[in-house]
Amino acid sequence: MIIDHIHIDGFGKLRDLDAELSGGINIIYGRNEAGKSTLHAFLMAMLFGLSRSHQRPGEEPAYERYRSWDDPDHYGGELRFTFEDRSYRLRRDFTRGPQDIHIFDAEGKELPDPEALLSSALLSMTEAAYRSTASIGQLKAAAGRDMQRELRRCIENLNTTGSLELSSDAAVALIEQERKKKEELYDAEAVKSYASVMGRIKNIETELSAPENENLLKQYQDLKDGVSSELAEQEEKLSEARARRDSAASVLSENGFADRHAIDALEDDLRRRHDSWLVKKKKARSRLLPGGAAAAFLTAALLVANTVLTFGPAAGYVPYISAGGALCLVIVASVLLFIRHRRRKDLEACASELSLAIEKQLGTPDITDSTLDDLHERMEGFRRTYEAKVAATEEEKQISDKIIELSRKQFGYQEDISRQQDINRTVEEKLLLLNSLRNKAMELKLVIAENSRVKMDMDALSMAAENIAELSREVKGSIGAYINKAAGEILTKVTGGAYSRLDVSDSMDIHVNTRERSIPLSKLSMGTMDQVYLAVRLAALRLMEGDRPGSLPVLFDDSFTLYDDERLKAAMTFIATCYEGQLIIFTCQHREKAILNELSVGHSYIRL
Repeated sequence: MIIDHIHIDGFGKLRDLDAELSGGINIIYGRNEAGKSTLHAFLMAMLFGLSRSHQRPGEEPAYERYRSWDDPDHYGGELRFTFEDRSYRLRRDFTRGPQDIHIFDAEGKELPDPEALLSSALLSMTEAAYRSTASIGQLKAAAGRDMQRELRRCIENLNTTGSLELSSDAAVALIEQERKKKEELYDAEAVKSYASVMGRIKNIETELSAPENENLLKQYQDLKDGVSSELAEQEEKLSEARARRDSAASVLSENGFADRHAIDALEDDLRRRHDSWLVKKKKARSRLLPGGAAAAFLTAALLVANTVLTFGPAAGYVPYISAGGALCLVIVASVLLFIRHRRRKDLEACASELSLAIEKQLGTPDITDSTLDDLHERMEGFRRTYEAKVAATEEEKQISDKIIELSRKQFGYQEDISRQQDINRTVEEKLLLLNSLRNKAMELKLVIAENSRVKMDMDALSMAAENIAELSREVKGSIGAYINKAAGEILTKVTGGAYSRLDVSDSMDIHVNTRERSIPLSKLSMGTMDQVYLAVRLAALRLMEGDRPGSLPVLFDDSFTLYDDERLKAAMTFIATCYEGQLIIFTCQHREKAILNELSVGHSYIRL
């Protein structure tokens, strides 16, 4: 992979920056605070994206660190690069997210899987692996002890894992730590608890399936509703029967009838009165006595009186006798007339009473031949009314009895409903408990499944620890020797032959050999330690590139600050003649450019 062109829209302090790079050596010069480290960070961000997380406690995340407060809408840029003889354009717009990525081919067509192409171009290296090999910086102000520890760590990691950043001991310790975490997740009681919960579930399901727990609420409610409907009908009928009874009783009461006997008695009384009236009427119409007899006696009295007047005194006592007789006749006639008058008064009184009684019943005082028929028909009406009252009273009693029976049924069904509701509440409580237990069983089932997975993970972690230990022994016997040899060869060239070999013992004691003697690492100067560190890094890079040397652009960020002129010349000579790929050297000095010019090595020069 060769980076051909850099364009920055906005990144940290850099704005609208363009830089053309060559496939060989590129020197990017800038004074302190000119933006070299920011440009270096931009290249890493374009290759691997940005992180929102904290790299170290208290350190601001990279994504926030390089976003400008003055121009936050311009955050990203482009890289044009060549890979396997094809040109591509990599673009990231970090305003869309820290991992935003788009890659276009030479025709401008966007690739569907940009991560896969970029990973292939970077030999599937992670950002951490790239920083530990192809992105080389200085240890800044590290003390001698710190440098020794760093070199020991790097060489030990290479000897045991083939990686600068990966330690077999640290990996095994991390695996053991993870295995202990898995042990904490393992629930040994899950199977026992699951069996107990499933037993309770089975018991509750058996209880719920019992006949006495059958839900008959709707059946009872339907029965109660049917009874209530019938009860409403009967109450309506009762109301109607009472209305008929009250109406009949009112009619009878208004006419003074308490019962049927009163009706019959009234009719019989009126008939007797009518018959009595007819008798009296018949007697009153008779011409004989007393009217005719009185007339005869009066006539006889007149004749006697006329005899007395005719014969006068000559007749002796006869006139006196005749006068007495006439007087007696007159008295008799008077008595007869009085009797006749009394009979007429009785007839009139009888007729008047009869008329009043008839008028009260028939509404008319006239006494006619059809009076009794009309009276009888009216009395029959009262009798029917009375019979209707009796029938309504009987119906009312029957309906009342039925209502009482229906009310008892309604009350019984309500008790059934209440009892069924209690059963249903108990069933609901059991169903809730059943649901809770089933959820618990599901959770325990998941725990058991998780136990299996955790057990598998624990076994896998144990196996991984064993494999790492085994691989570490294998790597130590192969890669370790290669690293010692390769680093020694590089060290010889970097130091101009001053040091010819790097030896690392099993106990990780590091010695650098000259032609005359072996020098412990602790006896070396800081500059020499830095050269050893560079040699180890470049050896690790050779190992990573394998049969594709020069595949990765190598970044040197002020890597040679501690080198004197002679050591710098040796290092520049080595990397200029021995590395086949692209080199990008960030520096705040002019020494690198001067040495390359002195060696007549072509290079690109960019000034920030």
